[in-house]
Amino acid sequence: MSDDLMRMITPIKRARGFYLYDDKGRRFLDLFLDGGRALCGHRPNGLSNVLKNTLSRGLYAPYPSVYDSRLYKVLKKGFPRFSRRAVYSSLDSFEKACGEAVSFDDPALSAQTGRNVIWRPYLPVPENADRLLVNLPYPGIDAVAILSDQKDLPQSDRLSPVIQAGLVRSWFDLQLRMKELDTEGWSLLDDTGHWERTGPYLRPLCAKEDYPDLFKLYLENGILISPLYDKPSVIAVDIKEGSLKKLKQALKR
Repeated sequence: MSDDLMRMITPIKRARGFYLYDDKGRRFLDLFLDGGRALCGHRPNGLSNVLKNTLSRGLYAPYPSVYDSRLYKVLKKGFPRFSRRAVYSSLDSFEKACGEAVSFDDPALSAQTGRNVIWRPYLPVPENADRLLVNLPYPGIDAVAILSDQKDLPQSDRLSPVIQAGLVRSWFDLQLRMKELDTEGWSLLDDTGHWERTGPYLRPLCAKEDYPDLFKLYLENGILISPLYDKPSVIAVDIKEGSLKKLKQALKR
């Protein structure tokens, strides 16, 4: 996350759905969505109850648990082509286990992808991909799944059942939203001239050195876009045109 740009944001007091509320009561439409991890909103359906129930059973420590197999089952069902699956606390942890940095192409930013590819919800998995990075949909948690069709993977990290239970719950919520989503809202920023869009993902058209100005423009008009030039912004699920009214009026001036 770009600290320089994130410093422009006033302290956030609460988050609900796809909106952030600062300590002065101002509301921001979140199009960063924690790097896409909050695609189900900042309060994913049922997540709080799952976490409460897991904690009530004392399942804090990262011991083997029933959630080990549940998490792998949802990954197997979601990506049946990939025969090898492992889960890590972060991408850094995976790279450390590999002993080297591993780059993954992002189909939200380029149609040309190699064999290591980031999976983006709502976009197809490239046929040539033989290793997939899945940023699991759990706001505030950096856990990733790595799926492989060819190469063996380092052993998974041992995660707390609290995290695993939340990942499974959030995954089911994401699958449901992907089936029911009305995609009309994805095009609401197409006429601004600021973005190239792939599905719900937005790549800035401006030069990198001009991106801070774009970030500031959107923030001043109640919208948080990605603080990272090379990470896409995301059109939030169920976005309404009224949320963009202030921005559209500012662009006309």
